[in-house]
Amino acid sequence: MYYNAAKLMHIFGLITWLGPSTGGYLLFLLARYEKESGTVIWIFDKYINLVYLEGLGLLILLLSGYMMRDAEPELRHAHWLKRKLLIVFLIFVPFELAHLYLYNFIVKEVFFKGIGITETLLFYDKLAIAATFALLVAVPAVFWLSIFRPRSLVRD
Repeated sequence: MYYNAAKLMHIFGLITWLGPSTGGYLLFLLARYEKESGTVIWIFDKYINLVYLEGLGLLILLLSGYMMRDAEPELRHAHWLKRKLLIVFLIFVPFELAHLYLYNFIVKEVFFKGIGITETLLFYDKLAIAATFALLVAVPAVFWLSIFRPRSLVRD
């Protein structure tokens, strides 16, 4: 029972991590493309809530991974799971921490001061582009590993 509830929370965390922040950033990019500076500033100001929600989603994902304590021993030692966790801790977590740090300590300060906004947004975009390319490879890889649990990667 605990395992199934944790698995449900894991899926909820995944949706919470990938959905809101991605959608908010796409709105932000569209507003910038349309050159609506007032809208850009308003969206970016509200975007912080989505950044926090994204961080909470990843935290739920990581904590719900504790479901493995009730999993069968064969599952806990599977190679596919070890590879999935490697991707999570080498790609997802560092990008999320960089995103939270950059937004909280650089972007918010620049927006409050009103100086250096363009340069900061260009820097923020570089992180977003790097994360996009990394996640375009990593997310499907994690999905593939989680769904198909390749037999060649099942046992030690």
